[in-house]
Formats: sequence, C-alpha cells, structure tokens
Amino acid sequence: LAGIRAGLAVARHPWLLVLPCDAPRIDRALLETLLQAAGRTPARPWMLRCGGQWEPLFSLIPTHLAEEIEHAWRQGDRSPRHVLLPLGAEAIELAAGDPRLANLNTPELLAIPRELK
Repeated sequence: LAGIRAGLAVARHPWLLVLPCDAPRIDRALLETLLQAAGRTPARPWMLRCGGQWEPLFSLIPTHLAEEIEHAWRQGDRSPRHVLLPLGAEAIELAAGDPRLANLNTPELLAIPRELK
C-alpha cells in the first residue's frame, strides 16, 4: 500500500495504474480491457481477479480515492486488497494461471520461453 500511496501523491491524471515490476508478460490487450472497464464506472477501483483471487497489484485506481486510501493507512491497514475492496472495487475476471500475470523473479524464470508457461 505504501507504493500506491506514493503514486497517488504525485499522480497527475484521473487514474493510477498499479503493476508489479516482476510481471513483464502483461499485455496491451489486458491493460486496454482494464481501462475500458474503468471508464464504465470511473468512481471505483478496478482489479484483476485470477481464478477467484483478487490481484490488487494489477489495478487501476481513481486518484480521487487518495484521501480514503490515506485514511486507511493512518488507521493501520497496509493491505491493498483490504483497502480497495470496501471502496467498491470491481473485477476483471481471468482464468486461474493466466500466464500474463506470471511472477518472474529471477533471470532464469524470465528466460523460460512463453509457450512453456
């Protein structure tokens, strides 16, 4: 949540896109789907949900929610999921194991061809 707070503090646009640095296989189509969905309900955060599991580090957050997120932080909450769900988060549903969300934390994992994932 600290990184989301930092991003919101300097955001210059209506949305903050949150992506983890260890998921390089996210593609343009998925980002466009997220953006289009967010345009339908611009007051709510959007997250990916993969196999029923919320993925708050793959999200699009309206910057007008910065104050509510900051309040949750001051109350001691550090979980992006715990903070975003009560703000009315919506989901883009993905199948379990979607390779675009693969965490590649080592050079060896990154070297594995995509078709083997």
